Amino acid sequence: MEQAVEKLHEIDNFIKNNYQIPESGDFAAIKAYADAVYEYLVNNYHYNYDVANELQPITDQEARRKRHDELISLEKCILAKKGLCRQLSELHITLVASRIFETGSNVRCGILDVNFTINNGTISPHSVSFLYRNNNLYVYDVTSGLFRSVKRHEPKAFCGIPSPYYPAKAKTYMTYIASVQSKNIKYVEPKPLKLVFECFNDLKKGLQIEDMTQIMTNTIFSPKPFVPTNIY
Repeated sequence: MEQAVEKLHEIDNFIKNNYQIPESGDFAAIKAYADAVYEYLVNNYHYNYDVANELQPITDQEARRKRHDELISLEKCILAKKGLCRQLSELHITLVASRIFETGSNVRCGILDVNFTINNGTISPHSVSFLYRNNNLYVYDVTSGLFRSVKRHEPKAFCGIPSPYYPAKAKTYMTYIASVQSKNIKYVEPKPLKLVFECFNDLKKGLQIEDMTQIMTNTIFSPKPFVPTNIY
């Protein structure tokens, strides 16, 4: 675990030393930091196709979850420089939440779980990270940012985009997707880097998980502002 925390600090120091980001807690500075972390991850990390291919044929959800947790974790993702969408999103937001804490910012952040409805009617779960401000979510999809086509044609296609634009952007690069729906939104409490990391090792600790109603869910990906409830 200590090695993973050291690697997180290494990434944080790289961002601080290589990007001219103000030591400020205002939204522009926090977003600049989140953008820089996104850029670092899509240029240095990879999608773990071996794990994805092993999990794909497991149809029982409980068995799939158990095998998933045996094969991969945020710690393993950090050290191996590869993961699935959940770990890549957690890695991104771990650094961002720590930055928010350091600057005393009131910007909120977290993980948004979504469902992709595939053209054949099946559901494919996916996770992205986000910043929240003034009833708007700004989505970071590190996994989609790893696609060669994205890097080649539109490197920042999934870097902090307003949530209403996300479904169309996803369908542009994943033509097998028929629709995109949000599922759970998880607000992450800003804490020191190690503590945020530990929260993701135990989801019962430190995360506030709120299942959205259908109306709230729809507004995340619509032009109408998303109005959250029960945010700390």
